[in-house]
Amino acid sequence: MDVKHLTVMDILKANKEIVAEARDEIRRSIMEVQEDRAKVEDACMKLRELMELSNDRLQRLDLISEHMSTQLKALVLAIEAQR
Repeated sequence: MDVKHLTVMDILKANKEIVAEARDEIRRSIMEVQEDRAKVEDACMKLRELMELSNDRLQRLDLISEHMSTQLKALVLAIEAQR
């Protein structure tokens, strides 16, 4: 089609199609972002759970370490008392 013979209606129709395509692309992009956001939120929740589990384990290890230290001190005192 020769550009010189385009009517206002042709231009409006083409613009309407371009706007519709852009709107569809924006909707698809929004849906993708929402899906990605849901994945990130899920990963963050799992990470928080893992951090809580790790903290619990660290606290248990700390208690075990304190207990072992106390037992070791008692053993050293017992050995020194036998000398």
